[in-house]
Amino acid sequence: MTAAGASPIAPPHADVVDAFVNALARVLRTSLGEPPRLAGLHIGRSLPPASLAVSIELTGALRGPVTWVFSSDLARILAARMMMIDDVRSEHLPDVVAELSNIVTGNATGPLQDAGFDVAIAPPVVFDCATQPELPHDQLVATVTAASGTVRVYMGIEVSV
Repeated sequence: MTAAGASPIAPPHADVVDAFVNALARVLRTSLGEPPRLAGLHIGRSLPPASLAVSIELTGALRGPVTWVFSSDLARILAARMMMIDDVRSEHLPDVVAELSNIVTGNATGPLQDAGFDVAIAPPVVFDCATQPELPHDQLVATVTAASGTVRVYMGIEVSV
């Protein structure tokens, strides 16, 4: 057990991390026309304030949630591009980040399958980081940045036996 009372996690395989980070980078590059970069990896559970989060549960060879956390600036820019309007109303942002998270997770399933991890994905669940500032346990977090903002990918997944 860790000091906070949570069980330590075994980080996902490099192929799993690569599948999610590369899928995110492709979607951000296409959507924004900006080169995203992996800014870092760490273990954590705290969610950044003023962000929107989307959790997608995996089943199959990998199980558990992948939680995509979008900075508010990036969510607004992506929504404007997807909806092809300049002024996006705040109530539209959760639907946009849910759809983007679903697209990215779906794009990761091919490389995951190629790496031997056959998975299925559940529908996305959106939540506000202000009302849920922490995930239940520590997870591997990949931070991906672009000029327009940041996405953090919390991988609370484990290999099924």
